[in-house]
Amino acid sequence: MREVEKVPYWNPHLPGFDRISNEKAFIAGWTQLPLVETARDSWRWYRNSVSAQLQYPHKQYASEWGLSLEREEKIIADWRAHLSGHLERRPPN
Repeated sequence: MREVEKVPYWNPHLPGFDRISNEKAFIAGWTQLPLVETARDSWRWYRNSVSAQLQYPHKQYASEWGLSLEREEKIIADWRAHLSGHLERRPPN
């Protein structure tokens, strides 16, 4: 499986991408919410903000984002095949 494509704000090819630090934010008092709260709040925002009729991939302005159902299914199938092959090659305990 290749790196994620067409996901906004995620571009590991940008100079310095892997050197971004959140240290200044922590020093200034930033705290993190538990993952379950972040996921719940994000899902609530998404349901309230995005039309249920939105089709993916979504084209907006000069970009396209999101995965079509077919692309998502292929990624999941490829990942399962990868895991299956990896598990088959593991030495017995």
